[in-house]
Amino acid sequence: LSLIKETSHVLNALPILTDFFTFSRESFLIGFIVGTIAAIIIQSSSTVSIIAITLNIAGIITFNDALILIFGANFGSGLSVLLFTSHLAGRQKQVAIFAFATKLFGIIALLPIFFIDQSKLLSSLQLNYDLSIYVVICIVYAVLQLAGAITISFFQGLIIKLLNLISPISEEDNLSKLRYIYAEASEDTQSAVALTIKEQNKLINELTFYLQPIRNESETHISSVPIKTRHELGVKITASIKEFLSDTIKRGQSDSVTKDLFILQNRNEAIESIIQTVYSFSDTLLLEFAYKKKLGGSLTESLHMILSLLVDHINGDEDNLEMLSELTSERGALMDNIRNSLSVSNAADGPNGKQSLYLATSLFERTLWLIKQINKNNP
Repeated sequence: LSLIKETSHVLNALPILTDFFTFSRESFLIGFIVGTIAAIIIQSSSTVSIIAITLNIAGIITFNDALILIFGANFGSGLSVLLFTSHLAGRQKQVAIFAFATKLFGIIALLPIFFIDQSKLLSSLQLNYDLSIYVVICIVYAVLQLAGAITISFFQGLIIKLLNLISPISEEDNLSKLRYIYAEASEDTQSAVALTIKEQNKLINELTFYLQPIRNESETHISSVPIKTRHELGVKITASIKEFLSDTIKRGQSDSVTKDLFILQNRNEAIESIIQTVYSFSDTLLLEFAYKKKLGGSLTESLHMILSLLVDHINGDEDNLEMLSELTSERGALMDNIRNSLSVSNAADGPNGKQSLYLATSLFERTLWLIKQINKNNP
């Protein structure tokens, strides 16, 4: 501010600058547009505010003119975010629109300041609080930001609905983020356990989609996310859950729920493994179109039914637990018989098709074992 004071007199020596702001003073809209354009060019509403303070100290603009510039700069910074994110979609686009809306709501909330006598407002603040004019301008700038955040909070639900209509979140975007877990939840063990179970169950709910490319029957919901991408995102989420659980355990809370965190760690490892296994199962049967063979189709439909029962179970359907336990019981002898039959059979066209089916039986068997581990490690 000292530097601004010392150099502001130089601006008085520029008649073109004085004439321009004298012209802009004739209309609120002109000053507002000047502030908007300046913020878009400079990419900083705070910098425009500093310029407004400098011009005010130099005597080129009044207190009221400085306020108009700040309001326009606030709008311009929000507008620039929209302009530079116009190519984005989904959640990222929503964030940009929300940022713009926050700026806009702040301006609307403080618009009444222009319907009062600014000179009286300034005199009152200077008299009662001994504030310089540039400190008052800084306070107005800060209040403008705060007003936007507070005002938009009253309409948050409605705005979120509108954002989902304007820029729907893609399925891939949904899969790439933790939905329930947040960092602060690690401070409370009970919350950490509850949120982790929800996050893990979300991953389990997605397992049947890995079989979509190799199923002959039509799905009620067709996913647009390739299984390779789904697999990569699933592994990424399990890694985030693992990090969250480790962080919660490190906090060393010695309550009765802490042991559940270790159980969930084992469950998380089983879920990561089943994601890898079901993905490998689907990818294996895609080779040589093995899923179109009788054995490949039977394995696929059987696994889909078992995974569907698992999904129903974690979502609260206890009626299928007995059937799920029966279907995931030891199947080693049966799988060995199938593999032995496959080795002497011509059901698969060529050695590659036979190898794919042979590997698929092993992956099928491993998936059943992992389902038992998931149910076993359920707090």
